[in-house]
Amino acid sequence: MMSIHPNIIVFLYANVDQLLNNINKRGRPYEKTTTTDYLNRIQNSYLQYFQTHPELNILYLNVNRKDFIKYKDEYNEIKKVLNFFI
Repeated sequence: MMSIHPNIIVFLYANVDQLLNNINKRGRPYEKTTTTDYLNRIQNSYLQYFQTHPELNILYLNVNRKDFIKYKDEYNEIKKVLNFFI
């Protein structure tokens, strides 16, 4: 059976403290119960999955301390990187 893979996977990496900070800034009631443990488990699951699939082309972008809403140039910088791969 042939499996089909995307041309590229873009993984926007931020540490858990940054993710919690982003969640708090958004102020969405349904996100308030998100825990550090939960975010760590999700992030580790993705990273483990990627490690076990070397056939996948994965672009890891560190977005710690990035604010795409406040600083449009940071958003445009990411777009520029992505356009290179399209």
